[in-house]
Amino acid sequence: MLEANGWLAANAMIYLECEVLLTPETPANWSLYRETRAGDTVARLYQRAPR
Repeated sequence: MLEANGWLAANAMIYLECEVLLTPETPANWSLYRETRAGDTVARLYQRAPR
């Protein structure tokens, strides 16, 4: 929805947290910038590139 509704800046950074076993589906123009793990949680920071 973030991409579809145009809610992100051209070079936005997007932070997601989820369980270790889950890998969220992200748009093709998001690249993983950094990832950390704390217990059963993974925090991922993505960088958006303009389409």
